[in-house]
Amino acid sequence: MGIEVLREIDLELEKVLTKRKLFFNFEEENRKLSNIASRCEKSFLSHEEKAIPMFKSKIASSLHVDERAEKIIVDAGGTNFRIMLVEKRGGEFVVKDFQRYPMPGSDGEISKDVFFEKIAGFIIFYLLKNPEINDVGFCFSYPFETNEKREGFVSYLSKDIKIKGLKKSPLIKSIKSAILHNPDLPLDLKSKIPRLKFVLLNDTVATLISGKFFHKKNHLGFLGLVIGTGFNVALEKDEQIYNSEIGMYSHLTMNKVDFLVDTSSNSPGIGLAEKKISGKYFGKNFLFYLRELAQENFFSSELNAWLKKSESLDMAFVYERIFNDTEKFLLNEKRISSADLAKIRNLFYFLVFRSSFYAALLTNALIKCLKLTKGDLLISANGSMLEKCPFYLDWFKNNLNKLKDNEGLNYDFEIVKNSPTYGAFLAKYF
Repeated sequence: MGIEVLREIDLELEKVLTKRKLFFNFEEENRKLSNIASRCEKSFLSHEEKAIPMFKSKIASSLHVDERAEKIIVDAGGTNFRIMLVEKRGGEFVVKDFQRYPMPGSDGEISKDVFFEKIAGFIIFYLLKNPEINDVGFCFSYPFETNEKREGFVSYLSKDIKIKGLKKSPLIKSIKSAILHNPDLPLDLKSKIPRLKFVLLNDTVATLISGKFFHKKNHLGFLGLVIGTGFNVALEKDEQIYNSEIGMYSHLTMNKVDFLVDTSSNSPGIGLAEKKISGKYFGKNFLFYLRELAQENFFSSELNAWLKKSESLDMAFVYERIFNDTEKFLLNEKRISSADLAKIRNLFYFLVFRSSFYAALLTNALIKCLKLTKGDLLISANGSMLEKCPFYLDWFKNNLNKLKDNEGLNYDFEIVKNSPTYGAFLAKYF
């Protein structure tokens, strides 16, 4: 049932997880969810298929890049907000004046006006230094609809970001308005703002076109995969790029921990697949699983007692320490015995495998929609889960190949670091 790829998974953990109804069977889940591909196919044809939103991108699938160009790049991600100036000199991308901040709305609710004012202030900073620039690439890692005038309207927010009133707001019009009303904007730049060219795209679309640019081999199909703070896949079908928002899929099997993670989030009922897979929710999943195991006295008495009343877990610290010397491992400043650490590691492996399995399952459903019979499919990938966990990509590939029912299809993987930056620079409307 696929669990054999786990490192050091033991029967004791499997037994306790099964007792708590938290274990899952690879083949059983695959059979149970065999209708995902048909749901994906329906969502291409109609917005009536609510389980999988499918957003048509206005971004051209073919790439024609100026040999020398300069753009302001805005990257509104799941965790970070990045802005920079990017110049292409021949075959090189040069990043200048890079700035990074927490994503607005990640540390508490803000209004849409504050959000747009923040973006406007940053863009003005770059325009004051580089008044000759006319292009802005805006990578927005959330679902939005694009109309015929290439304006983007926010559909909803995910990843626990809270920006009041942002839903249905016109992104480009609102940013330009905030720039024009900013007191720091000089009079000589005001006439320039209405003519400022924005290209708006999702981070998965940015990853897809970045992979196409850097991976020169010819392919029959293209996917852009992001497994980071969030989870999502873009795909190219009949020369049209789609942002699938597959992380919003709501018909996966839910166990007790899944319900706890969902109801304790800022967006209950939204992004149920993403909450099983992505890094944003991995810490919550890990903590709630640890607490479930503690209820069965799985660990030492001291650790069981602490876990039963714990409210938070510093996952950044766990990622850093989980593979290090046991003597240095602390869990929220509490020293862990080597026996407990081995059990914690096994649970960590199990949850990484679980994440990679569901990511592969949903990705495979989208691949089926491409209806490729044979040849090479390029999967361009980016995200913190792939970067922080050294074996995540191998397990994802392993699961994806097990699910594949077409032996004539080959998968090429291109890991594209900074794909939102490159994609926002490369993107052009068709």
